[in-house]
Amino acid sequence: MGSYDISIIIPSKNNDIKLKKLIESIKKNKNINFEIIVIDNFSNDKTLEYCNEMNVKIHQNNFKRAKAKNYGARIAKSNYLLFLDSDMEIDNNLLYNCIEMLKIYDALCIKEKSIGNFLISKVRNFEISGNFYDPYLNVARCFRKEIFLKCNGYDESLEAGEDLMLQKCLLNNKINLGWMDSGIVHDESNLNLIQFLQKQKLYAKYLKIIKKDEFWLEVISLRRRLKNLRKSIKNNGFIRSFFLLFMVFIFRIIEIVFIMG
Repeated sequence: MGSYDISIIIPSKNNDIKLKKLIESIKKNKNINFEIIVIDNFSNDKTLEYCNEMNVKIHQNNFKRAKAKNYGARIAKSNYLLFLDSDMEIDNNLLYNCIEMLKIYDALCIKEKSIGNFLISKVRNFEISGNFYDPYLNVARCFRKEIFLKCNGYDESLEAGEDLMLQKCLLNNKINLGWMDSGIVHDESNLNLIQFLQKQKLYAKYLKIIKKDEFWLEVISLRRRLKNLRKSIKNNGFIRSFFLLFMVFIFRIIEIVFIMG
């Protein structure tokens, strides 16, 4: 076993307020010997100050997101790795649950609840609620370190979609995946519709391989996702569900157009 029970790796850039909230939520996990590793891309806000005040390890470099996460994994002093975005917060018992489940599984897919922009967050939560066990939508973010390294970590040639590429390796190698139905809140309050579409376009730019790879056809399988939403429709009422279902359809059509275009 490593020096810590679990290592939490967080890439960041100019997101000091949300990063501070994330660190505070991590520290509410009691009786766990964890380390927090922030890989910061030379933020010009108070990120460095907050990390020093909260006694958090921070490494500053100009790495892109995938490289930053891989660097954090290499220097981590635990056999268990949890990757979080700086605009997330976690439950008080998430670390304990991760440690216990990684005694059984090789990697964990953790359900996220999106908060923020009404339209985007509601649509995402609706889609996830019916597709929680879809390994192409809800990808792993917590790993045994040897499994993460076996798949060579995140693809550093990608600026988006690196988590899906890693998921592909996990599935191809028949890695034992576990599922946690709660634990993370993703604050996307700064994400408006234009920014969302820009993110989807960036995502598509790095996933043109989809045209030649059946895995990526599964990633954008609109039919499967819509079919899995039947339970969510029952739980949300017909009118509300119809609107959310329509928006899921629109968002995924936009995603497919970007990728196939």
